[in-house]
This record gives sequence, C-alpha cells and structure tokens, in this order.
Amino acid sequence: MMFWYYWALKAIAGGIIGSAFANWFQGTKVGIWFFKKIENIMHWAADRYNLEILKTESRFAKKYPTIMERLEKLEKKRK
Repeated sequence: MMFWYYWALKAIAGGIIGSAFANWFQGTKVGIWFFKKIENIMHWAADRYNLEILKTESRFAKKYPTIMERLEKLEKKRK
C-alpha cells in the first residue's frame, strides 16, 4: 500500500520539477534553438506524411491571417 503513495508523490514531484525546468529552458539560447528545431521537424513530418494534427497552426494562419500577423509581431518584440 505504501508503494502507491510513494509512486504518486514521485510522479507529482517529477511533473512539477520537469515543468519548472522546461519553463526555464525555453528562455535560454539553447532552448530557443531546440524548440525551433522541434517545430521544424514537426512541420517537415506534417508535410511529408500529410499529418493534419501537426498542421493546425497553418490552418489557423490561413483562417485568421491578421491575428497571425499580430502574433508574429508580438513574438518578434519579445525576442
């Protein structure tokens, strides 16, 4: 019975620590590079294998081009 409590606490603590690390990492130069690489791989896979799940951003951009322009401007200002 104690095993389940240990497992649950370990899972919760790991999730919190992992989330905190990911939030910190995405602001570093290596993190920015890494997340851009992942995004490029996702776009490549979506185009190559015709995956609709990975194309949601492009569908949103086609449907709402002015909102995407504003988002891109905000992202550029942030960097």
